[in-house]
Amino acid sequence: MARVKSFVLNMIGHSTRAKVIFLTSFLFLFIFCIYSVYSVWSLSMENKKEGAMRFAAAAVAGFRGEELGNLAGDESDLGKREYTEVREGLRQIVAANGDIRFAYIFTMHDDKIFFVADSEPEASGDYSPPGQEYFEATFFDKRPFYSGEPEIVHGTDRWGTWVSILMPVKDPASGKVVAVFGFDFTQNAWCRKAVINTSQAIVVSLCLLLAYLSMAYVIRSNVAIRREKVKLSEINEKLRENERSYSVLLSNLPGLAFRCKYDEFWTMLIVSEGCLELTGYSASSLIDNKQIAYNDLISPKYHEYLRQKWDNVIKDRSKLAEEYEIITASGSLKWVLEQGQAVYDEAGNVVALEGLVIDITDRKRREDEIQFLNNHDYLTGIYNRRFFEMIKERLDRKDFLPLSVIIGDINGVKLVNDALGHAEGDKLIKATAEIMQKCSREDDIAARTGGDEFLLLMPFTDKDAANERINQIREECERYNCNLSNEAYAINVSLGFATKESMRVSLNDTIKLAEDFMYKRKLLEHKSSHSVILSSIKATMHEKSHETQEHAERLTYLAKKIGTRMGLTQLELDELELVATLHDIGKVGVDDRILNKPGKLTDEEWIEMKKHSEIGYRIAMSTPDLVAVAEFILYLHERWDGNGYPQGISSDDIPLLSRIVSVVDAYDAMTENRPYRKAMSDWEAASEIRKSSGTQFDPEVVEVFLEKVLTDISGGNE
Repeated sequence: MARVKSFVLNMIGHSTRAKVIFLTSFLFLFIFCIYSVYSVWSLSMENKKEGAMRFAAAAVAGFRGEELGNLAGDESDLGKREYTEVREGLRQIVAANGDIRFAYIFTMHDDKIFFVADSEPEASGDYSPPGQEYFEATFFDKRPFYSGEPEIVHGTDRWGTWVSILMPVKDPASGKVVAVFGFDFTQNAWCRKAVINTSQAIVVSLCLLLAYLSMAYVIRSNVAIRREKVKLSEINEKLRENERSYSVLLSNLPGLAFRCKYDEFWTMLIVSEGCLELTGYSASSLIDNKQIAYNDLISPKYHEYLRQKWDNVIKDRSKLAEEYEIITASGSLKWVLEQGQAVYDEAGNVVALEGLVIDITDRKRREDEIQFLNNHDYLTGIYNRRFFEMIKERLDRKDFLPLSVIIGDINGVKLVNDALGHAEGDKLIKATAEIMQKCSREDDIAARTGGDEFLLLMPFTDKDAANERINQIREECERYNCNLSNEAYAINVSLGFATKESMRVSLNDTIKLAEDFMYKRKLLEHKSSHSVILSSIKATMHEKSHETQEHAERLTYLAKKIGTRMGLTQLELDELELVATLHDIGKVGVDDRILNKPGKLTDEEWIEMKKHSEIGYRIAMSTPDLVAVAEFILYLHERWDGNGYPQGISSDDIPLLSRIVSVVDAYDAMTENRPYRKAMSDWEAASEIRKSSGTQFDPEVVEVFLEKVLTDISGGNE
């Protein structure tokens, strides 16, 4: 070791700067060699893992899940053909790969591992008969049964220390893991290839280090010769320049390594070949400003900024690390990171700047995308509440007065979601956001601050201008609604505004005033908007389903006749009329193909059809005028015997109004033509109703309907 140290010291001479440069570059090369050796080892092991996994996957393809399912996993398997074939397959796998010591298949019962078959001859002491429990099994041996994913397990058992490749074997029909195929490498076999490759990498690294030392020795010899021909001061200065340039230009970092003057042009003295890829200009075109000065590549808005940063670095004798934009030869913009420092002479004067410029455009783009997602609403693309809360603090200053706020809340979104689906509700929200954005100026902030709530923050905007903006938003909404074919999809927004004219009033109080204004408007507009949407939904129901307005009117007539006969109050009769009118409103949320299918529904289609009761319930609960009858709509398809849907309640637990409408709906449906059958006669329909009394229908309601209501109608007693 002492001899090596002496050799190195003699080779680099006694210059402190030379020692530092040599030791630094040698250390860098040494670290690089260590990293290379480590990388070879890691890559070799990774290739070994990937190869083993591919081999395991190919081997598993030869084992069929149904064959393994026929094996009992005990001694009764010994005479079975499947067991013989599996054993032979395992032996062939071991023979095909000389590094594999064992191959086996095991299964798991009651969280215990049992062997199904292995590759060992029966006479071998390592042979495991079918059904033998693997007592040393760990959680990692069992994990493929739970996860369904392959596993590499390092462990020790009674057979030695192994690296096991475990691959689940799945039943192709059910996808269930029926067994796990595995094979074992000894630790030496597992690492053999990596050891060989790493040894070669070590030899190459040693050669590289020796070559570097030899090169350094040659350089030192050349310097000694030149020292004899020129003055000592000139040689030392030249060596400092050469060594400094050498340490930068030979670095394998990406980007542009440079040495430049500290002047207004950043005149380049040395530029690495990475210049072409980064800027589109060759390195020679920048040296001495031959074709273009580096200052001309810097985006103009960063000229003074970068100059000030370098001035501070030189003043503090620190290092620079700044991001800015450059303009490439093609005219495109790139974000770069410049890292560098100044070089001083013995008097402390700056003689040059040295550093590295690298491309960070992709990183900046990702940062911008993340920032956009953080600040913008995912559905509409306008600003979100988080950004609004941040920006309102910045705008709450005297410089931005008068500062106006407009708050908008969409009426009927919940009703549209429940009736027509959340996709339609989302369309309504996005369309409203587009209108709010369209009515915004460049300095305004439009944000979605809630599910159906929007806010427009407008600096330099007085009350009159804010009121005009509200009128503009309303006009845009009306223009949008005029192009719709169905009023159910119309935008109806309640709007309110307030203006902050003095710093004595907080912005939060101004927003509260705008909310109060908006809620007053909402109280006036809410009922009419719900009425329009509900009417449109009813019209949509009649368009989609084969049940007509006349059907609803007949149900209302028959239901009220039953209710009158049963002594219902006027309030109950009014509610009964509503239930009969809206009994199938939930069908607006069911696919047209299912509603109008001429044949019998499949099980999946029937599940979708039965959802209309719950959809109708949600629509009614979303409408203040219908809340009282929502429960009656929900239970229209319950049966007296408890076999109905959606909750399977029975007898008197079913509301009376639901039981009444259920009977008249069935009767009227049977006496009308449908796509899948012809209409029955009144007598046939009445007979079917009587047959279902006590099972599907309330016996009392059936009795009143058949014996009193139908008798009155047929006898002409209205």
